[in-house]
Amino acid sequence: MEIIIINSNNFLRGDVNELQENLFEYGLDLRKVDSILGYSTVIQYMKKKLINPTILFDNNGKPYCKESPIKFNISHSNDIVVCAFSEVEIGIDVEYINFQNKEISNIYSLVLSNTELLEIHLLSEQKDRIHYFYQLWCCKESYVKKTGIGLKKKFSDIDIKKILPEEVCFSEIRLDNHYYCVACTDTIESIQIIEIRNFNQWKLEMGLTGVTV
Repeated sequence: MEIIIINSNNFLRGDVNELQENLFEYGLDLRKVDSILGYSTVIQYMKKKLINPTILFDNNGKPYCKESPIKFNISHSNDIVVCAFSEVEIGIDVEYINFQNKEISNIYSLVLSNTELLEIHLLSEQKDRIHYFYQLWCCKESYVKKTGIGLKKKFSDIDIKKILPEEVCFSEIRLDNHYYCVACTDTIESIQIIEIRNFNQWKLEMGLTGVTV
């Protein structure tokens, strides 16, 4: 499994515009910076692997690369864009953890199962409750993205601890204390992480020539 982590905050508007124009060639008309960076990374990664980067979407809206042995998934939150690649189906989610958000408990019931609600209220510290909530949220997001069930299933109907280990494997991707990131795959995989901080580094990692770092 390869995980590419991009800090979009260091990309200039002109850099993003250049990538946006290139996406038109692949039938992708995107406006948001995180989507432009995510899909540009997927396309260039596939080209680097000598794979025809034709991006399609299934009936649940899950993107995939036509006739490619490599599966991918994209997530973004705040200034971070994460792209995951694997030879098996994969889902990934990243969330910015706002420990100052006192209103987050209002959505506990929308995301957590009854058992998970009981567990989270047993935690005495607010910080621990928020961290546990994001952990469960990321696991559920990555799970539905990996399986492709999308919006067909409510998060509160999913109990993470009841998902059998032989069904899927959750891998925590370490970023920093402000983000939580989880990848969901069929089996345990070794993880290679590439962190990208600017446009020149992005082009270098994508195998594009004529750049300076």
